[in-house]
Amino acid sequence: MSTWTSTVVVEGKFGLVTGLGSGIGRSGSLAMAREGAKIVVADVDTTGGEETVKLVEGLGGAAFFVKADVSDPAQMEAAVKAGIEAFGALHLAVNNAGIGGEASLVGGYSPEGWRKVIGINLDGVFYSMRYEVPAMLAAGGGSIVNISSVLGLVAFGTASAYTSAKHGV
Repeated sequence: MSTWTSTVVVEGKFGLVTGLGSGIGRSGSLAMAREGAKIVVADVDTTGGEETVKLVEGLGGAAFFVKADVSDPAQMEAAVKAGIEAFGALHLAVNNAGIGGEASLVGGYSPEGWRKVIGINLDGVFYSMRYEVPAMLAAGGGSIVNISSVLGLVAFGTASAYTSAKHGV
């Protein structure tokens, strides 16, 4: 599990985290909850998302799950709105949702696989921020963390879509 440290005051603030059914997203949500943030858990994985909510609540935190596909702008708009309705102004966001995709050289990579990885890993960050930024500006400001990867700095021959998306982030 990742270790998160924060220099941002999160106590009493509302944070939206995508892709937190497991891994980095879950770890970040729990860290934010320990510091007093209220969390909206947004993920396509209902089981993992609801488990994260239970873990946050087990720490004494407030959280609820919204099933949301980051590659769909309408679902991200709805996730942000649901969080604001529940917790008030949006202050924090961690755009973490991502998938690995196919392992293939460019010449063999399927167009469908390419679109899926780009849709979630790159478009998803844009769609999330598209609705997070105006909400944060209305609240007087906030903090956004966009999660990339080491493949945002280098390339891997059989991960062209993933590498392209993470470079974009």
